[in-house]
Amino acid sequence: MSVEQDSSFFRLPPEVVFYIFRHLDAQTIIRSVRLVCKQFSTLVSTYDQFNLQLNSISKPEFHYLCNLIRPKQVKSLTLSNDAETPGQIEYFLSCFRLKQYTQLRSLTLLEIDQCYLHVILKDVLNMRLEELIIISKEDLSTDDAITNDLSMVTSLPTLRKFCLDIVTLDVSRITWSPMSMIQHLEIHCQSVGAYCEILHRLPHLQILVVEQLLAIYSNNAIPDLKPACQLSSLTFKYGSINMNRLRALLLLTPALNHLYLLRSVNMHDFILHIFEWQLLVETTLSLLTKFEFFLVETGQSFFPSVELVIAPFQTPFWTEIKRWYAICDYTTHPQSIIVHSPSAHDPQFEYIFYSKHISRSTSTPIISNVPIMNHIRILRLDLSTGIPPGLPYTSVFPNIEWLLLGLPDVWPPGSLRSLSTLVNLPSVTKLTLEMTGSSEHPLKMLRYDVASLLKLAHNVRCLYLLGAGNNGHLSNCDLDVCSEIPENVKHLSVSITMAYQMDLVVRKLKYKSSINFLCTQSYHPVEEIYLKWFKDDNGSYSYRLTGTSLSVWFDKMKHTKKHSVY
Repeated sequence: MSVEQDSSFFRLPPEVVFYIFRHLDAQTIIRSVRLVCKQFSTLVSTYDQFNLQLNSISKPEFHYLCNLIRPKQVKSLTLSNDAETPGQIEYFLSCFRLKQYTQLRSLTLLEIDQCYLHVILKDVLNMRLEELIIISKEDLSTDDAITNDLSMVTSLPTLRKFCLDIVTLDVSRITWSPMSMIQHLEIHCQSVGAYCEILHRLPHLQILVVEQLLAIYSNNAIPDLKPACQLSSLTFKYGSINMNRLRALLLLTPALNHLYLLRSVNMHDFILHIFEWQLLVETTLSLLTKFEFFLVETGQSFFPSVELVIAPFQTPFWTEIKRWYAICDYTTHPQSIIVHSPSAHDPQFEYIFYSKHISRSTSTPIISNVPIMNHIRILRLDLSTGIPPGLPYTSVFPNIEWLLLGLPDVWPPGSLRSLSTLVNLPSVTKLTLEMTGSSEHPLKMLRYDVASLLKLAHNVRCLYLLGAGNNGHLSNCDLDVCSEIPENVKHLSVSITMAYQMDLVVRKLKYKSSINFLCTQSYHPVEEIYLKWFKDDNGSYSYRLTGTSLSVWFDKMKHTKKHSVY
């Protein structure tokens, strides 16, 4: 029975159908649901809750969605200027003004350039956003205009979630509006004074994530403030806080029910003061029910045994009263020790697997001592050193998202089978292949093995091909492997030395959405290498040019004769 014949479905109220739509992405609704029948087409045309995520998307798909979805139908919008969609924000602003999106409630800007942030913030000040996320590597340390605009953004009466991931921005220069309704804030904040100002100025703040806080020395004075009893969740990420300073900071937030320490305190310092920490929780943080931590130590000349490290976490306070369990993983080469909660992971931590031995100890028998590294997302492995035998039948690294492989001149026999046991390859979405041998054409010799690997890692979207040695470039013969890249790979990053190699890569690729060309010859100004290819190449694209790379976002998946640069 066709959908049109099944009249019972169309008796459902539009609100119920729209609820179903909210669980589908925009591509599925527009490319599939809309085309089922006239009734669905009509429903889609009136739906005004689209979540339009334009990051990691091909440019033809970008055109297709933006042409069929009217601005007033979009509730959530994500724009990205990263290597996968270079020039997207500039191109978007050439077609639309943000103020056209009158129903927009959530806006995410990834790797936005300074000049476009100026433009967008002007429109944001007149919108009813509930969520604003800004990520940028631009140097905004001296941009007073953006600082002033961000200060005004904090006074938006509808804004509830504000994430500001700009490392160079001095947060102490932002004036937090006393009228702010922000409940969730994520921000880089290095000074204790700026941190305390946030607690003092944002009376509705419930969730706070602070990155890079420095609180080591006693001269980091902590003001005598009224405790921020409204704050229920606090995360410190990638900072440097000693335990005495941490105790003083937590006295300002006594109503916490969730605390997460992500590589923000020294592991040995924490274990040394663990009984003082227990006393603090019992006397001051009595509402704390969820405590997570991810602590790492590397490169030390001496490490205690994992049993000694885990012992302080095996007391009744940890395992019975609070049920805050701990895992300790130790590798011998390179020497590293990780102490973490079962649910905690660090999305930036790169685990280097050269070790012939991984020791694990846990604070409770509930957790297996078999070293299954669920918390690792980025793994680096050099195949030339071999993979240790005797691996378990289940994956040691089941949740790897980015796999970085060092490849020797000759693919080691049986290493692909061992690799597929070590890593759950279908979970990998980013794959880096870096030549480590001395052969003149290493990748050409490995092309069939690489093709076999890509068949097993069939969910890879981003592929990075890097040469060996100081130059780090690939030869023309190596670039032949581009013709073997499967359709699921949408973004390619490749190291080159000469401009004509870029055209060679483009012509060999059967499928392409975006390519990032990495210049490995520092004595050539990047503009001199690339500009001739810009003028002579066929195909339409947007691009982003930096001092060491050129990122291209193609209009068409196939090579064409028309050329334009936006």
